[in-house]
Amino acid sequence: MPVEEALEHAVLEFPFSFWQWGSRCEEIPNSTANSTVLFAYLKKVAGFYLFSDAGIYNYLPSFYQHMTELGYYGYDTQPVQDLLVHIKRSSLECFGPTDVALTYNANYIKEVRDFVENKGHHILYIYGAYDPWGACAPTPKPTVDALKMVLKEGHHGTRVRHFSKDDQQKIYAKLQDWLGEEIELFPID
Repeated sequence: MPVEEALEHAVLEFPFSFWQWGSRCEEIPNSTANSTVLFAYLKKVAGFYLFSDAGIYNYLPSFYQHMTELGYYGYDTQPVQDLLVHIKRSSLECFGPTDVALTYNANYIKEVRDFVENKGHHILYIYGAYDPWGACAPTPKPTVDALKMVLKEGHHGTRVRHFSKDDQQKIYAKLQDWLGEEIELFPID
């Protein structure tokens, strides 16, 4: 991918990455910031690894699964349509494998969602409240023995250790219940 195209992708990816990785509004450069400062901030928030050969190769299985089974977000190109030179569509199909069909099966994720929400026992869900991926997170029915934990102000990097001690105890108690007393858990300190 040409550098100029990667730059356009990074700019379009910025809003999603901003929330996904827990960026802070007060860190956004002001309107007087020069291009060096703006570029550094774009690199910090959206990065360019995902648009490199190594990044695309590393995430190729994920791109394939998203484009054929899970679904994937597109870019909102409308506000910058007149500025885009390389990207003409909001689809991210350019990141999928080129030698296979990328036919989306909308029924697959519906079946998975139905299963985990109605029969998905013993599943622990950990989410950050600000992570955009949480918008499509399943919500297990009250009759399902699962635990969904959402960290207030958390992001895509949210882990058990980020929760309060009380919430960590809740998580470990549920895991202990599922695994049985013969399995000794070693909580993260």
